[in-house]
Order: sequence, then structure tokens, then C-alpha cells
Amino acid sequence: MFVLENVGKKYVTSSNEKWALHEVNLCFPETGLVAIKGHSGSGKSTLLNLLSMLEKPTSGKIFFKGQDLSKLKQKEIENFRAFECSFIYQHFNLYESLTAEENISLPLQVRGLSKSSSSKKAKAILKKYGMEYLGDKKAQVLSGGEKQRVAILRAIVGDPSFLLCDEPTGALDSENEKLIMDSLKKISETKLVVLVSHNPRIIKDYADYVIELEEGKVVYSPKIIPPSKRILRKEKRKSPSWLTTLLKKNFRRDAYKNALSIVAGSIGYCALLLSFGFFSGSQGILEEEAKRSLIYTQGTVSKITEFEIEGSPLSLTQSGRPLLQEAQDLFIETEYEVKNDYSYFLPGYETYSIDGENQGSVYFSPLDDLTLYGREELFSYEGILPSEESFNECIVNRQFANQFSESPIGKRIEVSREVEIEIGENLESTRFKASFLISAVVDEFSFLNSARVYYSHLGLEKHLKTLQFPIISSDLGRDLTAFDVVNEAEGDSPYSGYGYLIFAKNEEEVEKINRQSKSWPNEYGYSFYSEALMIGESFSSLTSAFSQSLIPFLALAIGSFCFVLGALILSSFIEKKKEAAILLALGSRKGEVTSLYQLEAVLCSLLSAFIALTLSFPMSLISNLYLEGKTGLGKLINIPYFSYANIPFFPIIVILLLAVIIGYLASSIPLFFAGKVPLSEELRDE
Repeated sequence: MFVLENVGKKYVTSSNEKWALHEVNLCFPETGLVAIKGHSGSGKSTLLNLLSMLEKPTSGKIFFKGQDLSKLKQKEIENFRAFECSFIYQHFNLYESLTAEENISLPLQVRGLSKSSSSKKAKAILKKYGMEYLGDKKAQVLSGGEKQRVAILRAIVGDPSFLLCDEPTGALDSENEKLIMDSLKKISETKLVVLVSHNPRIIKDYADYVIELEEGKVVYSPKIIPPSKRILRKEKRKSPSWLTTLLKKNFRRDAYKNALSIVAGSIGYCALLLSFGFFSGSQGILEEEAKRSLIYTQGTVSKITEFEIEGSPLSLTQSGRPLLQEAQDLFIETEYEVKNDYSYFLPGYETYSIDGENQGSVYFSPLDDLTLYGREELFSYEGILPSEESFNECIVNRQFANQFSESPIGKRIEVSREVEIEIGENLESTRFKASFLISAVVDEFSFLNSARVYYSHLGLEKHLKTLQFPIISSDLGRDLTAFDVVNEAEGDSPYSGYGYLIFAKNEEEVEKINRQSKSWPNEYGYSFYSEALMIGESFSSLTSAFSQSLIPFLALAIGSFCFVLGALILSSFIEKKKEAAILLALGSRKGEVTSLYQLEAVLCSLLSAFIALTLSFPMSLISNLYLEGKTGLGKLINIPYFSYANIPFFPIIVILLLAVIIGYLASSIPLFFAGKVPLSEELRDE
């Protein structure tokens, strides 16, 4: 059956090299029990590994059924071990966590037989040899003799061409020794049984042929006629059914390690989902919340004039009010109104009193529509919104109301300030007074917002038309009001407010204005400023910066999980290295053995992802409560589980795909290097 021509096997270490076998020439029969004897280290186990192709010879050739095994491809070698040969070891090499029946059916499943068919054949052979009572018992509770008999049934259940037995009775008592050797002798009547033993009595009583090795060389061998060339068994394998069985066993055995990796993965994936939720939610809330600003639809447009400084590379710029027609024609195909800026008389930031008690300063902001007609659904408020454009009423925001221990609704805000007007050579002072009844408190976009008092721009305009300057009027020969002062002022005069107020019709028109103003080249000489848009951009910049700062943290979290998962899988592989070697000896493909541990890693990673998907929702709620307390903004974290960018279940699909990729990669790298170590060493009994 086997012919060895000048076969040698050399092992190279960092310190030296040693020939375990050297110039071995042998011929094995088709059937019969061939005993190999020799002292420890003479190369007996190495010879068995070469015959099974668990190891490849350094020199020479090995022929099986007349075919050169060195010319076989990896898949053909795996098929050779699966269908042609079987092992019986001194220390049994059973899967301790599997039952006797499962151990016996394992080589059949390795060949691709279904689990049910393999189990049926295993039960049949147990019954045939009167061992059915052992079927449901796990290997770890069996006696030595029972284990070895199960190992023999595992070796012959697939009807291999030959058996390789490495000290099969070395760990047994004399009674079990006889049972095992009688069984092997019976098997050798129809198959080749190659037996390695130190026991001369066994060799004498049972061996048909004897080969003696000494220091890696053959010192005695029988003369056997070389076999005729025959075709190796080629059977098409199906998907291995043993993977599922062993995966479940391994996963339960590694429960503590897997729990650790699942916890680490859950933290990493949860952080990833929350970060994505923050990115998605903060952008979404910006679009919604920024519109919840009473001054969102307004801004100021100015004309910029640049002055060069003689003898200096520097220049100065001055803002001024453009011509009215220029301001009206700036924004193409956009609905908006251009109105005077009256901040000279009622500045944007001014001291005030409330019910006669002096307060500090607060922001005063004009609104083109104090009634909030058409916009009231964007805001929640307390009190009653003004029903007309009156200069006697105002509304305040929540930041203003929070300054007081009780609601300010119904209280009166008063402003009184001295203003001075100079027309030509005439200078006149008058007192500007305003008195507002607070009718409502409005909740608006709170980010970077300050306490504000909102009044009617039209109401102020009407009021300024009644505020006269009699001395200057007398000199000019006509009535001059505060309204006239602003309306007739030059663009660079402080009375003009250095710009026009722009009031857009709605939020969509604001976006058009903002886009067009950003596209203005510098030489246009105009600028558009919107405090609401500036606050929104600041919020967007802050959230973007925070999102970017999360990237190193996420990389660390995912990297740590990969390291933990890879280390635990490597540890699991090292602990179960012997089991991996058993699978290879049974003929399983190397990729299938590796995938057993990769699947465990992928399963841990997927479970982590599922747990993260479950926990991320309550964690986002808790995080939002915390962030709302700090920023005043709710739902900053909004994980779009069911749709993102019009892709259904996008986050769920991505996190699960990422879990599969991470599980695969995290296990593949350490397993690749671990796979470089020959597993055949794990099966040596010498």
C-alpha cells in the first residue's frame, strides 16, 4: 500500500537541526498488522505523521497506491486523511466535551455527511460492538478502556484504507489491552494496521510484519512486494455539519471569556451608535431648532468700503448703509422686505427697569411681526401673543424669564435714554422713552441665546414718527421727527444704524438669502449678518468638532475590542490546539478548523452588536436628559434605526456588517500566526 523511497525528515530549531528520519526505504502491504518498534526518539511517531501527511518529508518520496503524495494539492491531502486513513492514539485524543456517539460520528461529519446520517451510523457501530450503553456518555466520564474502544470505533466507522496506531494500549491495563489488540488484529484481516509499540509481547503476539527503527534509520524491515497502482478515493464533500455542533460546545466552554469579549464589544458598538446618533441628531436638531429663533427670518445688510493706509500694506474697512434700491435688488428671486435700522434710538443692548426696579442690560430685538402670525406653531409659549403691531407690548424669551423668581408676564419694561441729534450746526437732545407690557414668554432655540426682549419694528417706527426735534425743526423750516433723522441719514451716519434690516417672508427665503450672501465675491462690497444664522453655524461647528473628537475615542474603543477578541480567540485556540489537531487528523480542511474559531469570534461580535442595539436606545434617552440639562437642547442624540439617507435600517445593517468584519479580522490575524505552528506536535505520544 505504501512505498517509501529515501525518505528523510529534518527538524530545524534556533540552536541546531536534527534528522528524525534519514534515508528510510520501506514497503507496506495491503492488509495485515505492521508493527514499528524502536527506542523513544527513534522516529516512530514521525513516520506515522509522514504516512498520514500531517507532516511532509524533507527529502525522498512517499507513494500510496502507487501515487506520489508530495504531488497532491492541499484539498487532495485533506481528502486523503478524511477517506483513506484513521488514527488511534495512546491518549485517545477524543473530544472530551462530546458524547461517545458524537465522537464516533465526527469523522463522518468531517466528510460532509449530515448530522442525522452520521449519528445513525455511529449508533449502528456502537450496537454492533455491544457498546450502545456508552453512546450518551461524554468522553470525559469514560474509563481508559472505554475511551480507547470509542477511539477505535471512530477510526473504523468511515471504512478507511488503513489505520495508524500510536501506542494504542500504552495507557491501558492488561485486560483492556487484550480487548483492544484483539480488535485491531481482527481489523487487520481486511485493512492495513500500522502499530507503534514499545511492548515486545504485543509485537510478538499480534504483528504480521515488524519494522525496527534506530536513531531515525531502518535497521530491520520485511520484504514486501510493492502494491499495484490504484486510484485514490475521491468523494465530493458537502458542507461540514460538525461546525455547528463544536461551535456550540466551544461557546459554552468559553462562556467567561466570551462574556468578557461581548461586554467589551457592547461598549464599543454602543459608543459607535451613540456617536452616530449624536452626529445625526445634532444635525437634525440644528435644522429644526435653529428655526425656533424669533429673529431667524431677519438680518442686516451693509455696504463695505475699504480704505488703503498710505505707506502700509494694511487697509481699513468701514460698514455703511447701502442705497435702498441696492438693498432691494441684492437677493434675486427672494421674497423679503428692507426696513430702516432704528438701533440709534433703541440699541440692541440697553439697560431697563421692570415695574420701576432698575435692572442690568438686556438685548432688545425688533420683530417684523410681533403677533408671530404663521410661525406660532414653531414655538411654545406662556401668556397671550400680541394681537397687533403695538409699541406698548412685548414678548420675552425663556432666558429672560429665568432671571426672575416669578413669571414676568403682566409686568412692564421701561427704557429711558438721552439721545442727541446734530443736523448741520444745530444740536438737540431729547429723551427717548419706551414702555412695554410683557404679554408672553416664548421658548426658542436656546444654544448661545441670551435674555431678550422682542418688540414690534413697525410699532417703534410709528413711535419715532411722533418723536420730534422742535429746535432743529424750527431752523429747517419743517417738522423733523426721529423717523426722518434715520430715513434721511447718510450711509456712514450713526443714525442709519450702518445698514438695513432684512425681513424674509419665511424660513425657506432665509436659506436663499444665506446661500446668496455666501456666494458674493469680495469685490461686491456687501455683507449680510444674521445673528440667528451665526448661532446656528456656531452650533454646527461645535457639534462637528465634537463629532471629530469622538473619532479617536471610537477607534480606541473598537481597537480595544479587536485586541480583546483576538487575544481571547487566540487563547481559546491554544487551549484547544489538540482538538484542532484531531480534526486535521480526521481529514477536516484547515480552513474549516480555522473557521470554527473565527465563527466563535464573529458570533461574539454579533452578540455584542445586538446588545449594543438594544442598550443604545435607553442610553440615548439618558444621555439626552443629561445633555438637555447642560445645553437646553433635547434629542441631541437621535439614532435613526429605521432609516438614514433614505436607506431602510441603515445603522442596523452597518453595525451588523461591521460586527461580522471585526469578528473575522480580529480572529484571523492571531489564528494566521498560530497556524504556522505544526499541529502534529500536539498528537505525539512520545
